[in-house]
Parts: sequence; C-alpha cells; structure tokens
Amino acid sequence: MGLAATLALLVVVAAIALHALVDPERLKELAREKARDAWSREITIGDMSLRWLPLPSLHASDVSVADAPDDKDPWHLHADSVVVGLELWPLLTGESRPSDVRIEGTVVRHGQRLKVVARLDDLSGHGQPDAVSDGKVELNWGATQVTVSGRIPLQPQLRGAAFTATLESKGLNDMLGFFGIERPRPTAPARARLELRDTGDRIEVLNVDALLGKLRVTGDARFSKGGTKPVIDARLQTDRLDWPQALLEAGELPADPLPPDQLFYDRPLAWPLLVALHDKQGTIEARLGLIRLRNGLELKQVQASMAFEGDRLEVRSFTTALLGGSAKGKMHLEGRKKALHIDIAGTNVLLERWFKERSRDIPFTGGPMAITASLSGTGNSVRDLARSMTGPLTIRMGPGVYTSQKAGEAEAKMVNFSTKDAKGSINFECAGANLAFVQGRATGDSIVGARSDMSRLLTSGYVSLHDVEVDLRGRVQPKPGATVGLAHIVGDVRIAGNIRAMKTTFDPAGKAGAVARAGAAVATLGLSLAGSAMANAAREDIDPCSAVFK
Repeated sequence: MGLAATLALLVVVAAIALHALVDPERLKELAREKARDAWSREITIGDMSLRWLPLPSLHASDVSVADAPDDKDPWHLHADSVVVGLELWPLLTGESRPSDVRIEGTVVRHGQRLKVVARLDDLSGHGQPDAVSDGKVELNWGATQVTVSGRIPLQPQLRGAAFTATLESKGLNDMLGFFGIERPRPTAPARARLELRDTGDRIEVLNVDALLGKLRVTGDARFSKGGTKPVIDARLQTDRLDWPQALLEAGELPADPLPPDQLFYDRPLAWPLLVALHDKQGTIEARLGLIRLRNGLELKQVQASMAFEGDRLEVRSFTTALLGGSAKGKMHLEGRKKALHIDIAGTNVLLERWFKERSRDIPFTGGPMAITASLSGTGNSVRDLARSMTGPLTIRMGPGVYTSQKAGEAEAKMVNFSTKDAKGSINFECAGANLAFVQGRATGDSIVGARSDMSRLLTSGYVSLHDVEVDLRGRVQPKPGATVGLAHIVGDVRIAGNIRAMKTTFDPAGKAGAVARAGAAVATLGLSLAGSAMANAAREDIDPCSAVFK
C-alpha cells in the first residue's frame, strides 16, 4: 500500500506547474528525478498525458520502478495505470493541486506477485504531517486477498487513521513468501478482520477476529506513541489451541515420533521471536479455554499475565487447570541467552491422568500429587532445557493403585513368602520425591520413597534428565507386624534403566549378603528369619514418604 501510494504522490508532485502539464516529457523527467531522490531507483513511464474531460486528470501508464543496485531486499513495482485527479479552479489560476488518485499495478518481491488496486479520494492534505484520505486499497497475492477501507493515512506515522482491514486466504504461503517467510508445507485457509484507529496519543487495533484452520483468536492491542520504545499492550483469547494441529495448519512439517528413549522433543523453540522484540516493550494478557500440548497434556482455563522489554519476557503469573488439579506459577525467558526460569506449584494433579493423557498404557488409578519446582535451564529446544535443568523439584503423592497381578504377587512374596494375600495390585498409600537437579541430574540419599498397605521403600541414587535414566536402590521393608518374607533375605532392590522403561530387580551388589542370610536361615532352622521378623515388628515405622524431605 505504501509503495503504491508513494508512486502516486511522486506523479502528483511531478505536476508542479501549469506549464509543465502540457509537456509529457518534462513530466516524465520530473518523476524520474523524484524516484532517484526518494528510492535511489530508476523509473520508466510509457505514456503520460493531461486530460480535461470529464474532470482534469493526469494519466500515466506502463510505469515501472527498477531494482536498486545492491539492494538486499529487492522489489520491483509496475503500475499499469495511474490516474491523478486535479482540482479545477487552482488549475485555471496556474496551480496544480491533486484531488484523488487511482492506481492499478503489481509489486514483485521474493518471486511473489502482488496485485494492487488503490483508490484515495482526497489528496489535498498531501505533505501535511497528519494527512489522511478516505479510500480503499485491495491487495491480491492470488490465494490471499487483503482489503483496507476507511480513512487511510498518507504518512507512515498513521496519524488520523481509522480503517477496517479484512483478509481472506485459501492458504497464506503466497503472502508469507512475499515477505520472505517460507513455510515447508501449505498453510490452512485463513480469514481475519480488525479495526485500526489513531486516537492521538496511541494507535488502537480493535475487534481482532482471526481464524487459521480450526484456531480462532480474538482480542485487541494498543500502541502508545511516546517514549524511546513503542509500548504495546495486547489482550488475546481463544477457546481452544491444539498446539500440534496449529503448527501443521501454520505450515510446519509433522513432528517425527518421539524416540522411545527420549522424554522431550529436540525441535528449536521460538527464541527468534523474542529477539525480534529487542526495541519494543509492553504487556500481554492471554486467556485460553484449552491448550493441548504436543505430548498430549491438556491445560484448561489458562490465564497468563505477561510483560516484555527487549528480548526478555516475564510471565508474571499464570494459572491453569490440568490433570484433574490445578497449577500456578511464573516464568522468565531471555531470547538471546535462550534461557528459561520457571516457578510452579501444582495441587491435586493426578498421576492417573498423566499416564492417560500421554497415551501411556499403565494401569494406575488415583495418585493426587502436590508438585513444587523452581527450575532454570538454557538451550535451543525443550530437550536442551531439560538437560541443563538446575533447581529443586518436589513431589508428594497421595493414595493410588497400580493394578497388576504380577506386581501384587511379587510384593506379597517380599513381605510374607506367600501370594495368598496378594490383591492383584499394589495399593500405594503415598509416595514422595525430593530431587535437587544440577545440569539435568538429581543425585542423593533417600530421595524417592513410597509406602503401600503392605510394604515400605526408601531409595537413594539418581534421576537424570540429561541421560533420560534412573538408578535408585533401597530396601523393601514389610510394614511393622508383618510375618517373615523374601525381603528379609534379598535385601535391596534396584529401579533402573531408561525413564520411559524402568525395571525393578534385586540389587546385584547385595547378592552376597542375600546368600549369607539364606544360609543362616537354613543353618538355624529359620530362627534368624524369625529374629528378623521380631525386630521388624518392634522397629519404629519410618514413613518413607516423609523421610525423603528430612
């Protein structure tokens, strides 16, 4: 729109005196001089003439603006027709004053062709700092059409603007390509509407209603004019954001399946978007009915209050319902450093829902969790952030049931040598984890514990998001008062392997002790085991769910 309007104004400026109007060649030369001064480009005009009927007007055809030498962002403008209306009375008194303009032409940029049809009804204020004109501008890339109608500014500061803009597109690739944005696949159809107006001290973008595929976003924004940096205050809302689907509809390639030994994707995050805000500041208030993440988790009733300055974004507060519970917290992000810090607290978050929403076939029910974390990391992707994660993470889980005949029988044997009391499940009363991560790895004694209605387990070792591995070891203890069981012989168990496929085995380091205890039991006709059972009945009941936090 700016290029087309500027071309029209150059033609108008060329008609600066009555005597010049009768000399087409002189007009062409004036236009060429103005183009060199304004753009350092050459302009060619096929034909230019003054017509008096029905009203005085200046006509130019086949107008082309050549590429500038060494232009890093080349574009080419060709106008099939430029018609500039002239006010009659000034013309008769020896002056030329433009009254209106109509342009039909094309702009070629990055191999994409844009057809422009522009009509500006009042050019009388041309050259004034607040010049505006009623009019209409139609932009057509082929699959994408944009229409701007209303009071259109004749200067880049948008003073006095008050117009409506609409977009209709079968796919945005042609328009995005024009601006040098290439997408690896076609985008979804899109449409949008907004109103823009200048109030004097700020520019308001109101009643924004945009649709891309199935994603609909509404909101408004205000741009304050004072200060050294533009200040942007925006409000956005959507009923549903399916993030994987939205990326596909925005022209991204489908994500490859996550490797079975990984927890997080290695795709680059949108740090460049933050870097692009280096000379801006403002606030964003976001309201989302539902967000579905790439891993399947669903966040509901999301509210976030954000502020940005330069490449730094502060999520001052966010709240959401998830996994049957809720969470709140805050975040700090820095674009150039690719750094993230997050503080989060979750309440009544169900482990059962965690497995189900991530499509994990694990027969677990219940497990309400309280989660707190204060974590920092740097990296280009979520996987990089996890590998560098530093800070505390605590989990306190309430009752939950792991339904498995095999697991239930194994627990029964550990505590009393018999499967007659096996329930076909492990009935957890609680579980706890106290993990102090350093560069993606949490190591320590008594860091993960669990208690069921039959046994106790407190483990030491490490949990690594850097290597996506876990290695925890601890002694299974029957609950106080239990009879003699396998736990009295085998000693420690080991939970180890890839986090997505952990396995529980007897600790190889304890085999010699297990053999010795078994031999002692045989030599004493079971009296050593009976003594262990009596000691177990008399010992203090140490709660592993609490012990991890001491």
